[in-house]
Amino acid sequence: PAHCYYSRGRMATEEMKEEASLPSDGQVEFSPTEKACEEEWRKYRSNFPSVPYMTSKELRQVESSSSDIMLVDVRTKAEQNVSMLPNSMTLDEWKQHELPKLHQIADDDESSKKIVFYCTIGYRSGVKAKKFQEAYPDLNFYSLDGIVPYTHTAKADDLPLIQRQKDGTPEKQTKRVHVFGDAWSKFAHPHFDVVVFSKTKFLVEGIAVKFKQLFGGAK
Repeated sequence: PAHCYYSRGRMATEEMKEEASLPSDGQVEFSPTEKACEEEWRKYRSNFPSVPYMTSKELRQVESSSSDIMLVDVRTKAEQNVSMLPNSMTLDEWKQHELPKLHQIADDDESSKKIVFYCTIGYRSGVKAKKFQEAYPDLNFYSLDGIVPYTHTAKADDLPLIQRQKDGTPEKQTKRVHVFGDAWSKFAHPHFDVVVFSKTKFLVEGIAVKFKQLFGGAK
């Protein structure tokens, strides 16, 4: 889209790729890029002390076998069009199809589900989780570290992001990830192609995030 572009200034060098090579044995190497990404996420997480969190590594350990997790993407549609986490739904989809059931059914199995919000690197998901936590204190809201930290769980034969297809064909794996703005492009795994908003769109979306934090409520 016109409001997005590839962050070509962050194209991985051969040295970066060697430093952060994708493992084939299922073990993710802890690189300086991953360490910097975790430090950035922890700064955002400190803004929401009341919100439980989940890391991407923890999610990857249970996502294929657990039915107790609802994974919800709180980012914009433009970001979601680039890629999403597997088995996740948009916030609108969750509010329309899942929230009414969770709120109305006082079933132990339903009320114990973990509702895990995610965004780029944990700020917007923290904002949303806190708002819904206050509106629905009987439900279990979590904030994931984000889609950017999630890139560091990749394996050589398993790129963990998916792209929904508009024509109804099955989802496909992708190495493209939207990181919102250039400031966060350096935190993605170098094997992924990062996409960012244009400067104008970045400014508009940044203002919208702040406005929703102050006045948005659980909407």
